[in-house]
Amino acid sequence: MTSIMHQLAQAPAWALALSTAAVIVTLAVLAYLATQKAGTALWRARARTRAARKRQERETGRAVRSPLADAGPLALLGACGMAVSLYGLWGFARDTADLPLLLRVAFCAIFDVAELTCFVGLYRAALDSKVWTRTMSRTRRMAWTLVGASAAMNAAHAPGGWISRVVLAAVPIVSARLVEHGLDQKLEANAGDEEAEARPGPLRLVQLAWLHGWARIFAGLGLDAGSVDGRVPQEARIRRAAALVYELGQALDTRDRLNGDPQAKRNDRRKAGEQAETLRARAQQAIDSAGVATDTAAALQMARYLVARGRVADLARMDVADPMRVLTLLEELAIVPSVEAIEAGARAALAEEKAAAAELRAEAAELARKEAEEAAEAAGQRMVAEAEAAELRARAAERARQKAEEARDCAVAEAAAAELRAKAAEDAEQAAERAGQAAEDARLAAERAALTLRDDVTATEEARQTAERQLREAEAARQAATEEASRRAEEADAAARAQHEAEQARQQAEQAAQQIADQARELQQEADRIEAKRRRQLAELDQLAAARQQAEAEAREAAARAAEEGRAARQAAEDRRAAQVALRDAQAQIRALLDGSAEPQGGEEWKSPDKARGWTFFRDRVRNTGEEPTAAEVHTAIGEAVHIGTVRSWMGDFRQRLAEEVVLPLHADRQAAEANPAHPASNPAQVRRLEAATPRAPHPDRRADDAAPQPRTA
Repeated sequence: MTSIMHQLAQAPAWALALSTAAVIVTLAVLAYLATQKAGTALWRARARTRAARKRQERETGRAVRSPLADAGPLALLGACGMAVSLYGLWGFARDTADLPLLLRVAFCAIFDVAELTCFVGLYRAALDSKVWTRTMSRTRRMAWTLVGASAAMNAAHAPGGWISRVVLAAVPIVSARLVEHGLDQKLEANAGDEEAEARPGPLRLVQLAWLHGWARIFAGLGLDAGSVDGRVPQEARIRRAAALVYELGQALDTRDRLNGDPQAKRNDRRKAGEQAETLRARAQQAIDSAGVATDTAAALQMARYLVARGRVADLARMDVADPMRVLTLLEELAIVPSVEAIEAGARAALAEEKAAAAELRAEAAELARKEAEEAAEAAGQRMVAEAEAAELRARAAERARQKAEEARDCAVAEAAAAELRAKAAEDAEQAAERAGQAAEDARLAAERAALTLRDDVTATEEARQTAERQLREAEAARQAATEEASRRAEEADAAARAQHEAEQARQQAEQAAQQIADQARELQQEADRIEAKRRRQLAELDQLAAARQQAEAEAREAAARAAEEGRAARQAAEDRRAAQVALRDAQAQIRALLDGSAEPQGGEEWKSPDKARGWTFFRDRVRNTGEEPTAAEVHTAIGEAVHIGTVRSWMGDFRQRLAEEVVLPLHADRQAAEANPAHPASNPAQVRRLEAATPRAPHPDRRADDAAPQPRTA
């Protein structure tokens, strides 16, 4: 260990810094890879959880529905109006009520925010309910009560004249009605043809009185309130035709009766005939305009009116005590069942059309819901598939990068081997060139020797043979050197070609590695963006959780402070009442002593030194200031040696002792005055001054000091 430390101390600084940086980078890379792997696994687990939840919802047929999904644009506009109302409430709390910031937020929350919460609860309840339940009605009344209070405060805070007050007061009402409009549509769609059970009450009474009044008006005008808009003119023409036909029948009966009466005047018969002809023309015109000839339903309806008008006397004289007579009379009105049957058929056809349209809308909504579910499922599966594909691409890119690195290493090794072979070929070529040069030198030497031999006529035959042999050896050596040089040149060419191919393979491997690295970099950037987005979302969730915890803590602190202040106020009130009772007792005792009905007992020394110090402080304060000190001040004056509750119990003893000390000289003076009438005690003014020396109760503003908790000491 010592040698290692000595070597590290002798190592240069740059080497240590480089080693440290390499270790840090390696650890950072390992941590990043571990985090990325964990984040990918977490994201895939969440995706699988979401897909499983959606499959479960699809299997059970319970899709998650938002309570405000069907609210519509009017609810959004109503929320905008609520923002204006919130501004008015904020101004009222700030300017009129003079509340601090946190209390202004709470003030706005208990009105408009609570109102919106009530409406959201109604929307949630309307998902499964078909009518207004009792709980929903209570929630609705509470919401509208809050709306009324908000309108009143907006009107109170509105600047300007009465027009601005009316407009700002109407803003929360209109906003609430816009928000509630979608709720009414939702309940109406859920209820279908069902009607809510009517409950008696003032609103129901006003509603029925309103409907009854309009029904009387329609009946007076001869109109049917249940008629379709397109049938109102037609029914009016049918009623007019029936009335004219009935009047024509009455006129014809009158004319026939006058024509058959010999005592009737000619003028009356003429007027009856003219009236009958006039009514005939008007009745024909009314029947033509009503379309009775071509419309069977119109003809039957006119017949019903005529039968009802003609048998009105029989209906009025009908014996309602005999049910059989009633049924017989109704059966005689044979036209009534036919008309009712036709009307029932028409209503049934209209109801069937409405039912078919509603069924088509329901089927379209179901198809849209299924398409939305399929699209959501496909999107979820596509996201999971894309994530898996991205992971596979990342793995493939990593494998390709590793292969490219291996290929690059192989190419580099082959290039190095090719360089070595090329160098060896160059060395062999140089050696071949040297051998060829030596062979050429030998051949030249042999030629010179041959020339010398040929010139030397006197050479012997042996010398000639030796020269020829040397010449052949030199020629063979030259040919061998030439072949070796050719072979070395071929090897050098092959090495050059191999080096060129290795260089091309290395370049291709580097290009492939660069492409794979680019793809891996892009995938890594995408993964980094996803991870950053996930971290931002987690940070936002943490901030929201921290804000909620802070709000809860502030609420708890506010509640604790309120409880503590309440306890302090109650304790102060109790102390004040006790002081008043003690004061009244002291005054009564003083009066009794002054009247002579009681004798002063005289004070004894306190056994407790703390109580004696408290009594001294109490007496000095009363004598110097004329006011009684509080229990907290006495507790502080004696050094907080005893509990504050004990000090409060001492206050009655102190008041009694003070009253006795005030009365003792007065009693002595009274006895002296009885013995000597000229004594000053016989003066009533002096007696009143002595009574005024009694302590006064503590001021109400100081009662919180008595109630303030003090630390307990040993």
